[in-house]
Amino acid sequence: MPMTHRIEPFAGLLYDADRCGTLSNVVAPPYDLIDKARQDALYARSLYNVVRLELNRDPDRYASAARTLGEWLTEGVLKRAARPAIYFYSQFFEIEGRLLRRDAFIVRIRLEEFNAGRILPHERTFPAARQDRLELLTTLGTQVSPIFGLYAGAHPAQPLSPR
Repeated sequence: MPMTHRIEPFAGLLYDADRCGTLSNVVAPPYDLIDKARQDALYARSLYNVVRLELNRDPDRYASAARTLGEWLTEGVLKRAARPAIYFYSQFFEIEGRLLRRDAFIVRIRLEEFNAGRILPHERTFPAARQDRLELLTTLGTQVSPIFGLYAGAHPAQPLSPR
């Protein structure tokens, strides 16, 4: 019997809006889309922007990110969810003039060897980026940058009505 993928709920780290303010000020695009100018803008946007964990600009950026995460947890800026959950979110984007919505889940899934053929690698990754993400994950002990995965499903992105 072939093994199926098992997704699981997890107790995520959640921002406390009462402590950090507007959530739009603390989120950031994926780390590989953040150049120096955008990093500076995100730093200026909030003392609690996740870029301070993702791409900390201190000389020992991993240790500094770990200290920052510890401070945010101690101060209550980030709180562990009371119980495990599967997190739902929607992305809105435009392609060729069409407004689309993609619904997604943030879950925990077991990593496995690529040669099993069930979970495929990203089409192009660079050794330095893989090492950087591994170092950050190892130092923080938590994933602050979700891995984006797609699956073959029956529900492709649907066009939306103009607002």
